[in-house]
This record gives sequence, structure tokens and C-alpha cells, in this order.
Amino acid sequence: MAFVQKIEFEEGIIGVWEITEDINLLVQKFQFLDSEKEEYDKFSSERRKKEFLAVRLLLQELLNKKPEIIHDDSGRGTLKNSGFNLSISHSKELAVVFLSKRKIGIDVENVERKIEKIAQRFLHKSEMDFVKSSANPQKAMVLLWCAKEAIFKCSEKQGIDFGREILVSPFSVDGTGVFKGKKIQSNRNIFYQLQHFNYKNNVVVFCVEDVEKS
Repeated sequence: MAFVQKIEFEEGIIGVWEITEDINLLVQKFQFLDSEKEEYDKFSSERRKKEFLAVRLLLQELLNKKPEIIHDDSGRGTLKNSGFNLSISHSKELAVVFLSKRKIGIDVENVERKIEKIAQRFLHKSEMDFVKSSANPQKAMVLLWCAKEAIFKCSEKQGIDFGREILVSPFSVDGTGVFKGKKIQSNRNIFYQLQHFNYKNNVVVFCVEDVEKS
């Protein structure tokens, strides 16, 4: 299906690409720079190659020009010669990108992903109680994982303890609207506004730093 959706709102633009094409078709659509071809050829996995191409083709659709992604020392991708901040995520079925002038993060996961075994490592006790009381505990857990991943991507700090340093407030699992999260630091807390939506069997969570509170 390829390019699926462009979502525009006050904080930025989100694009969704459904990765269904044959790898050869994606290659035909994409015009490689030498640096991109070198990076692409390092991937041994066809899935990883598809993700690489889908993200860049998606950005090209959103920006109406060929993007160039460069990486900082931490490995985070940024757009060269652009005023936008960039966040990227993939699941088996989707590639998603988020572009904004603000500090942002995005994450996508298959809603059936089995993460119960690591729940104790990334959920605070209050969040575990929220999952247990939810009408859909599996979806609630995956959404919390995505929310924390999005906040982590929005943060410049590495080595964050998801269970103790990132907390997400209760929210509507099957509804819409803004919900809240925060990153706990020794000197000050940083607050985030989060939203989520569904695409087929995937959930997407995205966040922006709440500059009025942080």
C-alpha cells in the first residue's frame, strides 16, 4: 500500500507508510546518494533495508523533496539543512515519522506484541495497577511502552530507567485525546503531552515536550 496517511496538526506533521512492497520496487523508487547507498549496503536483513527505504520515501512524500538523514553521536537521526526535528519508528508493518519545530518523539508497535516478561522493568507500580484495572490490559501495556519510548526519543539523555524516571498518567486506552507523561530528573521534572491512534493492528504514540510546564 505504501504511503498511507499524512496527519497535520499544530505541533507538526506525522506520516505513516505501510510496508507492503517488494524490496526491488522500493529500490526502484528511491534515488540513492553515495552515503545512503553505503549505509544501505551494510544491512544484511531485508526487513531493515525496507525500513530504511520506507522512511526516506515517506519523508520525501511529506516534504515534497528528497531528504537527507544524518546521525548524531548518539545515533539519533536528524534532517540535514532543515528546521524540523525528526523522530522515526517502525513495526513489522509500518514506518512512521514525526516532524516538528518542537522536541518530539514517536513510537509504533503491534498491539499484540508480548512484553509481559519485561513489564516489571519498564512499568512503575502505579502503571501496573492501571494495566490490571484496564478493560484491555494487553493494549494498555503496549501503549505505555510506546509512550515511554516516545518520551525517551524526545529526551537528550541516554540510559534512562523507564520504570523510575519516566511516568505516564492514566489515559483512555480505546479513546483519543491528550494524556500526560513526565521524566523525573534530580534538578527538575520535564513534562510531555502524548496522543495515540490505531492503524490496523498497530498503535502509534507521539509526544511533544510541554514547554509551559518543563
